[in-house]
Amino acid sequence: MEVRGQFERWLLGLVLLVLSMVATAETVTLEMGSGVPATAEFRNADGSGDPVLILHGFLQTRDFPTVRRLAEFLADEDHPVLTPTLSLGVPKRSQSLKCEAIHTHDLDQDVDELARWVDWLYQRMQKPVVLIGHSAGGHAITRYLARYPASRMKRVILISIAPPAGRTPAAGEPQGKGELADYALAYCRRYPTTRGAFHSYADWGAKQMIDAMAKAAVPVSVVIGGADERLEPDWRALLQKAGVTLLEVPGAGHFFDDEHEFELYDNIDTLLGGDA
Repeated sequence: MEVRGQFERWLLGLVLLVLSMVATAETVTLEMGSGVPATAEFRNADGSGDPVLILHGFLQTRDFPTVRRLAEFLADEDHPVLTPTLSLGVPKRSQSLKCEAIHTHDLDQDVDELARWVDWLYQRMQKPVVLIGHSAGGHAITRYLARYPASRMKRVILISIAPPAGRTPAAGEPQGKGELADYALAYCRRYPTTRGAFHSYADWGAKQMIDAMAKAAVPVSVVIGGADERLEPDWRALLQKAGVTLLEVPGAGHFFDDEHEFELYDNIDTLLGGDA
């Protein structure tokens, strides 16, 4: 009976902990320049650490496990944390988009939304913002660095970042504005989009990304997994040659699953000046 009582108290404590975590996540809605409303979650508004914005990867949302768990960790470390979901043209989008959906969003629209969220977090906290991007979220952040070199940032941390692979249609690209065709982009073998939208992502490649990182007015660090099969063999060398700070977690994959998750947190905690 005593063991059962201890288990019930433990279970109750766990439930209360989860409920308290949910209660401290505030949902924020902003109308974007396109007129489409987008949402974000804001954790630990009273935290004394540097405010952090974490951007999710390609076609995903803020609920992607790598992003959500990192946000919870940093909020527990006393950082105010904002995790937006890019609208990708869908009002208050809450689900990831399928590759086969029609995609009319482009990289500049993503960066415009990111800029609005950075401004919101800066105004809310009155402190420079740390930008963290996972995978394609880091791709968008490098474009943001080029467009907003004097923005309200303190530092940038890019996780599992790489240039997006793209392929044009075998039958040739459409010439009409707004005309759709089946492209390939990132992990999507079939990605229906327009010529302009496709090239906004695909043409912001390795050179442009590295130039933006190297010329940034704030420190930029890249964290990669040693077993990340999505990285091209020469990507590490290009980053190192440009002088970008590179941290590698041996054995980790693209998503830093399992035990490598804690090694990722240690690296980020160190970059933020915490006790790893």
